[in-house]
Amino acid sequence: MVGLTERPAAFATIAAHARRTNLARARNIAAAFETAATGGLDRAGWSAAERAAHQLAGSAGTFGFSGVSERALVLEHFLHDVITSGAVTSGTIPPERLAQARAWLAELTDQLAGEPDTDCGG
Repeated sequence: MVGLTERPAAFATIAAHARRTNLARARNIAAAFETAATGGLDRAGWSAAERAAHQLAGSAGTFGFSGVSERALVLEHFLHDVITSGAVTSGTIPPERLAQARAWLAELTDQLAGEPDTDCGG
């Protein structure tokens, strides 16, 4: 059992790992968007990006990045809409929607590089 004096250090280690993992998730989503821009992203790729956004939304909020969590949730909904609307198979994803999603991703990536915006109790 971790004592009270050890908890902040242990939490900081876990939070640092979560940040690295979340940045990797953001990079994976960015790679999916790059592939999508050329029409090469299949349904499995879109689904993987949706899962990454879902994981990012939950983890970021847990570790004090509520703004990242909110933006990742918006991305998750965008990706879900793309998948369920049939746009993946028809190739009808408007470039302006993809550009907006990329902007959201850039915002959350920038936020992840900074400090948490809420106290998560560590």
